[in-house]
Amino acid sequence: MGFAHNGAFWVQTGPFFQRTGPLNGPFHGSGSAVILHSLTSQRASHHHIAKRSRKPARVDQIEKQDERPPNQEKKSRAFRNPLGTLIFSYQGIPFYATKRTESRLVGVQKRIEGPRTQLRITTIEQTLLDTFFQPQACGGLSVVVEAWENGCSKLDQSRLALYLSKINNLDLIRRAGAMLEMVREPIKSDSLRTLLMRTREAIAITTLPSITLFPGVKGSDFNRGWGVETP
Repeated sequence: MGFAHNGAFWVQTGPFFQRTGPLNGPFHGSGSAVILHSLTSQRASHHHIAKRSRKPARVDQIEKQDERPPNQEKKSRAFRNPLGTLIFSYQGIPFYATKRTESRLVGVQKRIEGPRTQLRITTIEQTLLDTFFQPQACGGLSVVVEAWENGCSKLDQSRLALYLSKINNLDLIRRAGAMLEMVREPIKSDSLRTLLMRTREAIAITTLPSITLFPGVKGSDFNRGWGVETP
């Protein structure tokens, strides 16, 4: 099944749609990727079709979201849907367009869904890291925690370490380290163990402000080793 919309042609693969185009074009991310990778038992309430952007995308600016004044946040929400721009709806489920900053996006893969169908989708490792940028777009906090609990047994820890090193964002490493401890995932990869160990050592000798595990969501517990508030 397929149809034209706003100058693009969309093809259907089960409950998902993929816009035709080059392999570096739009891809499934955020909530769609969580569903496609079977990281949650929840049914999809919406889907995301993302495209790369060289400019910092609002969804990727987790530090700015943490620091945004309350009045600025209200103003932003009044004019912008935090889930993105609505493209179309199918069987009552909306599909949103979003932009992703190239520097924060290091893992997009092709996924074979049939003899004539390929989907572009973020890898499991990229999908899990994306949950820190905009948890509501991934289904909410409970879905994100479930995704990490289910995803840890599926992810490649060495690839996760590689992604964290390429993105090179200290707060993202802190969040990932705190989450791995929260879901009690043993670290088996030497590269990931080394990255986390060196980061914690650097944190121990540096005065850094505490951060929340998810942007703007205060936690009830505090992980001192990472300086992260956790739910």
